[in-house]
Amino acid sequence: MANDSSSLRHSVRDGAAHAVMLGAGEAYLIPFAVMVGVQHFWIGILASAPLLLGGIAQIFTAGLLDRAKSRRSLAVVPAALQGVAYLPLAALALASPEQATLPLLALAALYHTAAGVVVPAWNSWIAELVPPQRRGEFFGRRNRVRTAVEFGSVFLAGGGLALARHLGAEGSGFAIVFVVAALARLLSAREIHSMHEPPYHPPATDQTFTFRAFLWRSPRGNFGRFTLYVAVFLGATHVASPFFTPFMLEDLGFGYVEFTLCSAAFIAAQAAMMQSWGRVGDRFGNRRILALTGLTLPVVPMLWLFASNVWFVIALQVIAGLLWSGFHLSVANFLFDAVTPQKRARCVAYYNATTSAGLFLGASCGGLLATLLPSNAGLAAWGLPLGSPLQLVFVASGVLRLLASLALIPLVREVREVESGNLGDVIIHIVGQSPLRGARLAVFGGTHPSETDKPPEVR
Repeated sequence: MANDSSSLRHSVRDGAAHAVMLGAGEAYLIPFAVMVGVQHFWIGILASAPLLLGGIAQIFTAGLLDRAKSRRSLAVVPAALQGVAYLPLAALALASPEQATLPLLALAALYHTAAGVVVPAWNSWIAELVPPQRRGEFFGRRNRVRTAVEFGSVFLAGGGLALARHLGAEGSGFAIVFVVAALARLLSAREIHSMHEPPYHPPATDQTFTFRAFLWRSPRGNFGRFTLYVAVFLGATHVASPFFTPFMLEDLGFGYVEFTLCSAAFIAAQAAMMQSWGRVGDRFGNRRILALTGLTLPVVPMLWLFASNVWFVIALQVIAGLLWSGFHLSVANFLFDAVTPQKRARCVAYYNATTSAGLFLGASCGGLLATLLPSNAGLAAWGLPLGSPLQLVFVASGVLRLLASLALIPLVREVREVESGNLGDVIIHIVGQSPLRGARLAVFGGTHPSETDKPPEVR
C-alpha cells in the first residue's frame, strides 16, 4: 500500500483525471442542454437541483462513514458510478430526443448525488495526508495541475464539438465527449483507490451533531458564520451562473470555438494564479483572501452589461478566473483549518449541503427572472439599452454578491496564526507573485499589459 508521499502523487493524478471529466464532460452539460432546446428556467434547475441532491447525500454519508469506518469504499465506488453516469448521457446525445429535459435532469441528479457521496470521505481522508503547514502549497499545486488539465480538456472537447457541428454530427460529438469524461472519472477512481488510507477514528458521541443542530448553532459559531456567508454568496452567484452559457451561445451568437476560447481563458487564469494564492494564504491567512475576492467578484457580472464580442468576454473570463481561483482555494483551506479531524467529514458534509441549498435557491430565482423579464428589458434610464434580459439577471447577481460580502465577511474570523497585515498588504504581495509580475512591470513601465503578458473543489 502506498505511503503518504506516494499517496499525494496519486492524489495529483486523481485530480488531473477528475479535471478531464470536468473539462470534457461537466463543462458541456449546459451547452448540450441548449442544443436539445432546454428552456432557461429548466437550465437553472439543471444547474442547481442535482447539486442540492448531492448536498443532501453528503448529510447521510457523514453518518454512514462513522459506521463504515472506511473512507476508501465511500470514495471509490461513488466516483466510479459518477463516471458511469456519463454513458447514458452519451446514448441520449446519439438519440437526440425532442423531449430531453427530464432524462437530462435525472442523469445529472445521479451524477451529482454520486459526487456528493464522495466528498465527506475524500476531504476527511486527504486532510490527514497533507501536513497543515503545507496545505496552501500542496492544494495550490494540485489545483494548478487540475486547472491546466481542465484547460486542455475544454479546448479539445470544444474543438471536437465545433468539428462535429461542421460535419452535421453534433450529437455524435457530444457522445464522444461524454465517453471520454466517463473513462477519465474511472481512472480517477483507480487513483483514489491507490492512496494510503490512515485509520479512521469516528468522533466520540459528544462530538457528533445533527444537521439541524448545525444550522441552529451556525449564527453563533465561526465555522457556521463562514458556511452561511459562502452559501449566501454562492447563491447570489448562481442567480447568474447558469445563464452565461445561453447568453454566449444564443444572444451573442457564439459558436463552440468562441465558447471554448472563453471557457479556456477562465481556466487558464485559474491555473496561472492558483499556487500563488496558496502561498499568500499560507502567509496572510485564508480569511483575508476571502474578503479580497468576495468584495471584488461582485463587479464581474455587472461588466457583462457591455459584452458584445468574444474578446471582451475573454477579458472578463480572465478577470473572473484570477479572482475565483483565490476564492475557492481560500474556502477549501479554511474548511480544513476550521474543524478538527474527528468532525471534518461531518462538517464538510453539512457545509456542502448548506451551500448546495444556496445554489438551488439562487439558480431558481435566476431562472424565474430570466423567464419573466420582457425580451426588451433594459436600463434605458441609465443610457444602457440591453441586448438580452439575461444581462439584468447578471446585474442582480452582482448586487446580491456585494451585499452578502459587506454583511457577512465581518462576522468571519481567521482560525490560525498568520502574519499581520491589511488588505493592501495582501494586494501588494499578490501583485508580486510571478503570474502577475509582468502586468506589474508593464503598469509601472508605461507599457500596455497586452504587449507583455499572455493570457472556470477541493471537490
